[in-house]
Amino acid sequence: MEWAHQAVIERSQQSYRAIAGVVNLARRYPYEIVNQACRQSLEKGIFNYHVVKEQAESLLAQKQFQQEIPFIQESDMIRLPSEYQKILSKESTWTN
Repeated sequence: MEWAHQAVIERSQQSYRAIAGVVNLARRYPYEIVNQACRQSLEKGIFNYHVVKEQAESLLAQKQFQQEIPFIQESDMIRLPSEYQKILSKESTWTN
């Protein structure tokens, strides 16, 4: 909403097509992505549909790339904490 208000102040009637385009971005991108793209554009003082669209594409790509990686908690390759404790206690006796 703030982006649209500032766009009207900066670009007057020329901003209406940009605002309509940004509203239509919500059909292709999640609202949170569009809002974040508008926020970033607002911070830069740029009120252009193409800039917001590029930003939304970039944010969506980042979000998809940063998916959570499931880590296994138990494996033959992972030592138990008690084993590390034994190792540390042995080392402390060596240094004394």
